[in-house]
Amino acid sequence: MLNEGNRVNTEQWPFVQVDVFAHEVWQGNPVTVFYDVPAQMEKEALQALAREMHGPETLFVTECSDGSRVCLARLFTPERELSSLGHAALGAYYVLQQQGKTQEGSIHLAAAKESVVCHEDDQQWIWMATAPLMVKGLATAVGEWLNQCGLGHTAINGMMPPAWVPSELPQILVFVNSVQDLAKIHVSREHLLTMDQEWGAKGLYALALSGAGAFTARYFSEHYLVAPAAAAMALGSYLLYCAGETQARRFVVTTTDERFSEVHVRLNTQRPGSLEIGGHVVASVRGAVSLGR
Repeated sequence: MLNEGNRVNTEQWPFVQVDVFAHEVWQGNPVTVFYDVPAQMEKEALQALAREMHGPETLFVTECSDGSRVCLARLFTPERELSSLGHAALGAYYVLQQQGKTQEGSIHLAAAKESVVCHEDDQQWIWMATAPLMVKGLATAVGEWLNQCGLGHTAINGMMPPAWVPSELPQILVFVNSVQDLAKIHVSREHLLTMDQEWGAKGLYALALSGAGAFTARYFSEHYLVAPAAAAMALGSYLLYCAGETQARRFVVTTTDERFSEVHVRLNTQRPGSLEIGGHVVASVRGAVSLGR
């Protein structure tokens, strides 16, 4: 719309692109955070902007007054809106902290189907407290499918049977005996199709115990190449519900992709059954989008 001076009336939307689970820029999981978006913006407009940004995920903080600990957040891929925040919550906290919106040390992010509380500790780890996922055991029939993916019965950890993990994209979680066994896994597109048809799962998380309180993970899906936050949430939920972990514990998850820094998992530290995911965040790009009206 033109104003009286025949100039386009524009609105500036500032953003910061951050890399989550990274020690350096251009590593980790990128997410673009718009931190000052009008609450009345319609879904179609946000989806169009996310598509225009063309990043893996774009997060819009649509309501977060200065000094408030509660912010409304909407997360989009170029194709659709997501109902849970995942690693984007850590990126949002980093950006909001830089903008002076976390004076009380923590912030509450509310999305469509997920509510998380984020804070930073004295070692600059950003943490999000989230509800554990309801992990369920899988029928033994999954063993034959895993064998087709390169995981014979001797490679699978007999003390930690495979499980199904509900999430934005339901997953199968499997534990193998060694990091060497992780390298043997080959999941083709046909394997992913079978996994979807048989168990309604969209991806496979494979983890191996690599030290005291440490796991190495690989992720296979048509949707994302690497999803360390989702793997960490699945691991923490499994340890709580399937392994019966009741002590306050801290675990470290690394991936076989060197672009990603460690992801930390804390269990039972806030209260019995609590789950927290932590990692480092760095800023890579700052800018603003001018929207003509």
